[in-house]
Amino acid sequence: MTEPAPLDVFILIVVSAVTVVGVMGNGFITIANCLEWIRNKTLSASDMILIVLSVFRLLFLGTTLGIYCCSLINIGSAKHVPSSVVFLWSFLNAVTLWIATCLAVFYCMKIISFTHPFLVKMKLRISGMIPQLLLGSVLASLVVSIPYIWFDPYQHSCNGTTVLPENGTCPRPILDYKVSAILYLVGTSPSVLIFLVSSAMLIQSLLQHIKKMKQNTEGLKDQRMDIHLNAVKNLISFLILYTANYAAEILISFFLNPWMSVIAFIMVSTYHSGHPLILIAMNSKLKEALLKIPGLRKTRASPEISKETGCS
Repeated sequence: MTEPAPLDVFILIVVSAVTVVGVMGNGFITIANCLEWIRNKTLSASDMILIVLSVFRLLFLGTTLGIYCCSLINIGSAKHVPSSVVFLWSFLNAVTLWIATCLAVFYCMKIISFTHPFLVKMKLRISGMIPQLLLGSVLASLVVSIPYIWFDPYQHSCNGTTVLPENGTCPRPILDYKVSAILYLVGTSPSVLIFLVSSAMLIQSLLQHIKKMKQNTEGLKDQRMDIHLNAVKNLISFLILYTANYAAEILISFFLNPWMSVIAFIMVSTYHSGHPLILIAMNSKLKEALLKIPGLRKTRASPEISKETGCS
């Protein structure tokens, strides 16, 4: 085993810093909502989604950091990530994508006014469907991640400059891994498409609402307009993070260059760490809980869109 290069140590520091931010953000969301659950004896649909999403993200960030630390420790040898670890990482990433999509659909149904009978019925029933949607997200993620159990970890090594197995030959063609990756990406693509459609509809609805408010106020500054503008900015930021995360998954799946993989891992970790900060900024209850922490009490921010629309 050789000593890790300074650049490898720097990358580990970056990954660790991103992970710490993610653990703090997701941990805060989990604790704040659980305390609210204990205090009120009830759990709203949106809080249920946030708790489950944050818990899975904590597990994902811990797994990602563990994988990179092991890779750094064994820097002088071939990087053979066990198929079970690849399966766990893929499953946790897929389930967070699906649950984030459930959150986008939930807010879309609660905020937008629909006229189609089916959508009106969905709007009325969406809160009661959340437990089933969360369970479906877990099962769907489990199914799309199963192909990685069949993938041989030596396949990565045989396609690069790392050490071959003891017999000097690859056990199977690299196509096996690519097939697993394609099946995984195809399986997670519906969540991405649903998320993009829901987010686009939500942003369009908010922009139309802002336009109406501008016409009604006739140039006067309206506090509610600022609230909706901030909500649009937050949604666009989340949309960028979500899309970048899926692009990083494609890089990890098909580009076996080590540096490309490192950049992709950082992008994925940034998404899982950055989204909780956006959720806190968009949620009035979470912001109020944050302001109760000693040293963070500042001028109280305006209520955000979830309070305006009564999303619960």
